[in-house]
Amino acid sequence: SIPTALPSAVPTEASTCLIGEVLGKTYIIPYNNKCYKIELFNGGIFSVDTSSNVCSLGTFVDSIIYSEYLTAYANKAVFSAKDKWDGYFAIQEDPKVSKLEVKKTVFDKSSETFEITLVFPTCSSPSVSPSALPTLAPSTVPSQFPSLGPSSIPTALPSAVPTEASTCLIGEVLGKTYIIPYNNKCYKIELFNGGIFSVDTSSNVCSLGTFVDSIIYSEYLTAYANKAVFSAKDKWDGYFAIQEDPKVSKLEVKKTVFDKSSETFEITLVFPTCSSPSVSPSALPTLAPSTVPSQFPSLGPSSIPTALP
Repeated sequence: SIPTALPSAVPTEASTCLIGEVLGKTYIIPYNNKCYKIELFNGGIFSVDTSSNVCSLGTFVDSIIYSEYLTAYANKAVFSAKDKWDGYFAIQEDPKVSKLEVKKTVFDKSSETFEITLVFPTCSSPSVSPSALPTLAPSTVPSQFPSLGPSSIPTALPSAVPTEASTCLIGEVLGKTYIIPYNNKCYKIELFNGGIFSVDTSSNVCSLGTFVDSIIYSEYLTAYANKAVFSAKDKWDGYFAIQEDPKVSKLEVKKTVFDKSSETFEITLVFPTCSSPSVSPSALPTLAPSTVPSQFPSLGPSSIPTALP
């Protein structure tokens, strides 16, 4: 099927900010008589205070700790921890807003995942001095105590895939290499430490011994939940997510963000089953990965995925 474009989380005038502009800070977001805390630094947590609707410096209680800060790349801060929620906070800039706003949110209790976009009036050191009244300004130094924050009601972000598809744990495909031929090129995805996301523009034959890394888009950074994150200095930033859909007969690329201007990508790979998908490549090209990590790609599929540009 022909992939559709994933709609932008904010209007086109909004632009992404480097996550470094807000790292090291703490935000409190009051909503529905609760206060949510976001700590954007090593050791930081994402939590909620269900005991009070007063978001103040000294009274916040971590009633529920949803997740823990893991890493940051591009405009995203990733949170993940064992037996906790997985997701990210993305930051963007929109001069039309007067204060920090929560524009789009995935907050799925069944899968314990979230994707939240925070929109600032400016990317440049947003709001470092909280006022006496609650605002979304962060504290100027990392603290176990939250900064004061305003009220804002997030909207729901639609699911990127049909409801019959379910997420898979990324561990099912980690340590493997995939080759995806498309438009007379071969794309390589290495899902392990030191792995890369690259393309071979010299040949449309995706074979074990002939692949050349003509362009290295990015490097493997980390993995959480159903996503493998790729990021490196002066390279592209993004992730590969995996899902299961018994209606597909082979691996399919269902949704893609592949933006040359911002050098970002978000690609979802859909398998017929989450359980150890395709570990033994056939003699003919298939979408089955190699069984061990390698600098050489596994054999790629004969069919042409539709999502990569």
